Amino acid sequence: MKCKKCQSENLKLIDSGPHKKLVCGDCLAFQKFLSKSEATTFNQIKSDNKSIHSDGEIFDPVCRVCGDPLTTEELACFYCRR
Repeated sequence: MKCKKCQSENLKLIDSGPHKKLVCGDCLAFQKFLSKSEATTFNQIKSDNKSIHSDGEIFDPVCRVCGDPLTTEELACFYCRR
């Protein structure tokens, strides 16, 4: 699956209350809400390739704003989200 806006294959699953939403990891564009079974499948696929992008590069999760390392699947660190 590719991003509807920028055609990137770097998609992220984010908890939004009781919902799971799929967003682009590059441009942060919302893609769609996922059902529980879709989210489980997405996580299984991502866990198999968790450290490698589709272009083969190793991925280190970093804040999209300041570049600091992240410990969760958020797209921005705690300080940048304030």
